[in-house]
Amino acid sequence: MTNHYRLPHFYKLILLFALLVTNTLASHAIAVEKRFYISPQGNDKQQGTQRAPWKTTTYALTQCITYLRNNPHSRVKLMYFPGTYTMLQAAEIDGKGIEGTLSIEAIETGKTIIDCSTSIQHFEEIKTPHAVKGKLLRAKVPANISLNPIIADDNRLELYHNGSRLQPARYPNNGFIKTGALLSPITESDHSAKEGRFCFTDKRLNSLANEKEAWLLGFWCYNWADSYQCVQSVDTQQQSIMLAAPRHHYGYREGANFYTVHAFEYLDSLNEYYLDRQNRYIYWVSKKTTKPSRLTLKMSNIKDDYCLRIKNFSHFTIKGLTFLYGNRALLLQDCSNSIVAECKISCMASDAMHIQGGQQNVVKDCFFSHIGANGIIITGGNRKTLEAANDTIHNNIFTDISYYLNTFQRAITFTGCGITITNNAFTDMPTTAIEIAGNNVVIKHNLFRNLVCVSDDQGAIDMYNDPSFRGVIIKENYWSNIGGADRHKVAAVRLDDLISGIEISGNFFEKCGSSQYGAVEIHGGKDNIVKANTFNNCPLAMSFHQYGDYWKTCINSEDIQKKIYKDVNINSELYQKSYPSLRTNLLLDADRNFIEDNILANCTRDYLYERAVNQFVRNQKTSTPTRPRFSYGPKNNPYERHLLPARNKPINL
Repeated sequence: MTNHYRLPHFYKLILLFALLVTNTLASHAIAVEKRFYISPQGNDKQQGTQRAPWKTTTYALTQCITYLRNNPHSRVKLMYFPGTYTMLQAAEIDGKGIEGTLSIEAIETGKTIIDCSTSIQHFEEIKTPHAVKGKLLRAKVPANISLNPIIADDNRLELYHNGSRLQPARYPNNGFIKTGALLSPITESDHSAKEGRFCFTDKRLNSLANEKEAWLLGFWCYNWADSYQCVQSVDTQQQSIMLAAPRHHYGYREGANFYTVHAFEYLDSLNEYYLDRQNRYIYWVSKKTTKPSRLTLKMSNIKDDYCLRIKNFSHFTIKGLTFLYGNRALLLQDCSNSIVAECKISCMASDAMHIQGGQQNVVKDCFFSHIGANGIIITGGNRKTLEAANDTIHNNIFTDISYYLNTFQRAITFTGCGITITNNAFTDMPTTAIEIAGNNVVIKHNLFRNLVCVSDDQGAIDMYNDPSFRGVIIKENYWSNIGGADRHKVAAVRLDDLISGIEISGNFFEKCGSSQYGAVEIHGGKDNIVKANTFNNCPLAMSFHQYGDYWKTCINSEDIQKKIYKDVNINSELYQKSYPSLRTNLLLDADRNFIEDNILANCTRDYLYERAVNQFVRNQKTSTPTRPRFSYGPKNNPYERHLLPARNKPINL
């Protein structure tokens, strides 16, 4: 007879507990952090350890992805030693199917530089036939370096010295020239011509007849739309200029503002340059005290749109890196729970970064400067279902954004549903800081200073032409020096053409607005709430350009019907529950907005076009000086030393 030993119940419980602990420890062991290292002095044939680091970003990222695929649930960090990493082709990683996390980090914030340029050296001093405020230098561009166009939206040739962009030789060095009489038929009702042919009175423009690659940047028809136009020919007898196709979208007017770009005759000021494309020479005006043999220029020369592309990743982090001299720095495509932190992105010919799709992505504690076009372009969420992207832009500094064009380029452009923009600084830009085309947006505790310095008919925050954009809250931000009494149509917040149901509350507007637009401009919208704001020393506090009966015409137009009933559905239960003001007939109460509990301190004018349909309640006028009672702007951003007092003066077009 066989004896069977039965384990007592108490010991069974102990054994079961031990198995659970073992499994838990095993799962944690799998997720132990794995670190790899990369150094400018490294070698891709090494092991990627601290003592034997890799050298190139592309190889290192490939190895990190391989490790993650072979070791599910791992946490991998790629650590960058300080130094400069040249990158002339984009690095790309795809996290599809990866269950672990990847972080690429600088060991010292700001000391790791991703450099997308080629160095231009061996300068020599030469004599010039015209006066130069500095020393005129020349260097040959090696034959293996491609010469991109001087004027182009993408992959444009740009030159930099010590982290600052050089200006293609321009005239005048400041301000504008005006077009004279038009020599092409005036065919449009706004007195414009389709063809760019006009007279001039400034005789220095005759020298353009001898230039091979001269351009004009102009506000050819309206002061809110500029473009570069190539000079086709100059008639020195007639004193006229003919511009090449393609021509400006809106046509040309007499008296339009423009200046010349990239003409050797005008190469006369410090840090201007000219490219002799045929002979491959760069001419540059440097300081008189510099020694040419020691000088180096950086030429943007990356062969891709981005320095780094990250796709389909969850839990991806970039921390502490500096990206310089590229076309665009970063693309995050269909990524979620990803973080870009403590990075510096500067000297980009086009945009700083794009975030396309995904959810819960964060950009924080970064510094963006010297960006040719846009800072961050973000698309995310679903406006029809109101599924939120839940993206966050927090504690960043944006300055000198949109240096290439003066209109329709922004520090942040958001399209979609669900984003929070808090504690950022937006300073020194020719045009808009933020454009919102979507729903459920919070913009709070930011600093807006010295914006819309060149463009007209713009706001530091802009929204345009869609009454289904709802749930936008602009609250407790500080605004300073946006517009001026000598400007025409400049606002801090501009709700343009049908924008409705927006909350603007608790803000402090100082020296904002212009002759026709207030610090807050509402153009044909309704049910907007302007509440508990302070307007201090503004030339005009609030303006209301009304639509009246034209409101119904616009709402019933094919374009707006598509936006409010096909792109989304404002009559759906979801929309009417989320936005109660939509429960009433959209066609009714045109131009009615709610203006409540605001303080107007020492403003030249309080309201313009206020019309009786607006509801004004408990607004107060005062001459007592006042200051904001809330905190705003970045706190403990590692690049705060770059946030200097405003320097640029607005330009009156």
